[in-house]
Amino acid sequence: MNASALRDTTAGGELLKRFMHSGLMLCKTHYEVLLVLLAVCLYQLYAFAERHKADTVFAQPQKSDFYFVDFHAIDPDSDQRYRYIPMKVLAVQNDGIVFKAGNIGHTTPVSPRQHLQFDHALTLRNFYRVDPVFVSHQKLASLYTAGDIYTVRRPNTIYIDGWIAIHKHEQFTE
Repeated sequence: MNASALRDTTAGGELLKRFMHSGLMLCKTHYEVLLVLLAVCLYQLYAFAERHKADTVFAQPQKSDFYFVDFHAIDPDSDQRYRYIPMKVLAVQNDGIVFKAGNIGHTTPVSPRQHLQFDHALTLRNFYRVDPVFVSHQKLASLYTAGDIYTVRRPNTIYIDGWIAIHKHEQFTE
């Protein structure tokens, strides 16, 4: 190996070393920005994972799944103000799904955790409406793509986000 080639690799190594040192110093002085960027990236990853899980549950509906919907899009005669409700799947049929619609609505889309908080699905007698609601698969698909069904969850055993959502005997077993 000749001397000029050795000097070039040493100069390149020195340049890389200076670049790494300046990058490290920049990180040390502006670590808050890096922490904010890391938090944003982690949140985006979490949102992507939640959406993927919802897509999977939506593609394969089962008894006791929960759909969190803008009910006014399903029934235009329903209350326009308290339109965001949970709907529990009672039966999956060839032409659509039979739901038990929630009776307690919110004015804005809220998380499943807020809907089911304090185990309301089991402790309140009027948590669900009396009459079941039938929605066709085509209507459900259009509502989901439009964002009127804003999330879909399947209970983990009997829980959703740590709150009891269904009775033990309603648990879906294959």
